[in-house]
Amino acid sequence: MAQISSSPTPEPDGSRGSRSSAGLLTFGIAFALFFAGLALHESLHLVVLHLLGGQGSIIVRPWRFALVDLSLPSLHVQPVPALDFGRHLAVNFFGPALAAVLFAIPLLYVRDRRLRLALGASVAVLIFYAVIESGYLLIDSYLNLEVGVLVTPEFNYGVPLAICITAAVAAAFGRSRPRRSPRPPVVRLG
Repeated sequence: MAQISSSPTPEPDGSRGSRSSAGLLTFGIAFALFFAGLALHESLHLVVLHLLGGQGSIIVRPWRFALVDLSLPSLHVQPVPALDFGRHLAVNFFGPALAAVLFAIPLLYVRDRRLRLALGASVAVLIFYAVIESGYLLIDSYLNLEVGVLVTPEFNYGVPLAICITAAVAAAFGRSRPRRSPRPPVVRLG
């Protein structure tokens, strides 16, 4: 009986090594794409800011964790002067949303399941940022609520990490669909 594997190159001895390597490869690609997506989404914040007539720059600042004594450098767009609500909302949403669109385009062409899962994870992370960045502004402005957890590094890096892990698990344990060969065209005589 043939063994079905989620990896296109199963191990000769039929071990599960191919599944774990598919998961690790997917996680590694998704993790690397996370940093590319983060840089792209911050750059697109700046592009949108300039398109809306604003000025600003990308800055690197320490971001302090809430639960542990740790700071990580993080990229942020600093508008000068501060933006009105509408432009601020547009900058917050469209930076990561446009980055998500750019990361989604290769999904139309990539056929390798591991790479598709890693790209899909990157798109999901960027959508998460579009929702959380604009959602925080809306909650703060309209509901006058301070939802501090939304701006912590634990949440902003933890959710993307969970998405990357989910993609890796899907690559390792998910079943790939068998590829169908294209049907030949039907030729009708008469």
